[in-house]
Amino acid sequence: MATDTTQLQESIRSVYGSNFDSNTYLKRFFNREARLAEPDLEHYLKLQEIDLTLYSDEKVVLYPKIINNPKDNIRHYIVWLAKAYELSLRDVDQLIDKLKACLRSALFAEQNSNKVQMINIFSLLVGIVEFDLKSTSFDERKSDKPCIDGGLYKHNILLDNHDGNVFSELYELNMHHSVEHSIEFQDSWGDNKKCLVYGTHSKVYGKDYSHFNGVIKKLFHEVDSNFFNFNQKTDEVKVWFWPDYQKVIKLAGNLD
Repeated sequence: MATDTTQLQESIRSVYGSNFDSNTYLKRFFNREARLAEPDLEHYLKLQEIDLTLYSDEKVVLYPKIINNPKDNIRHYIVWLAKAYELSLRDVDQLIDKLKACLRSALFAEQNSNKVQMINIFSLLVGIVEFDLKSTSFDERKSDKPCIDGGLYKHNILLDNHDGNVFSELYELNMHHSVEHSIEFQDSWGDNKKCLVYGTHSKVYGKDYSHFNGVIKKLFHEVDSNFFNFNQKTDEVKVWFWPDYQKVIKLAGNLD
């Protein structure tokens, strides 16, 4: 018989009282107990089917890429998220299901608009987790407000073993690039103007990630390159920002 013994003992105490010896009580029914080892999350994720064959870069661009294999790229992010937010295997299963629903919506949007959908896959995954955790960041994040301090992650985990990159840096980098930012500039007449920008413009947040090493530096350059390449193709490309993530995540959370 497989049980969550801790929860079973709590259930017994809720019936017989908080001081009841539920452990001794259970020994009346079970002669021996064997405990399974904690599951290996990375191995578990390799067994999950994440079919990305429909989402080619001609239809849906999933960035930033740590490695070129899209499935392994997403698995890396899910492992980090699961550790940072202390997600259970059930949480991870639900996260993957909701991710699939969001990507189906992206493909549908591409077919309707004939525009390539450019999606920050890390931000999409974070949005799904924050929505489930009812984080205020999910609703409050908007233009000029990336909410980099509002994450509910419990652990600032290391992303690699050599360069000291941590989860908070990954979170900050991607959240900054998931909202539009307004900057002031002077036009040719010397008048002050405001415009919305996105990408890695230094005036947006005054942080130069190119001085980082390892994973963060690689992702910074990849995000920068993506925005530079697609910035001139607004008629061909739809760049997702936080309202787009909110829209699909709310539907995926309720219907999938």
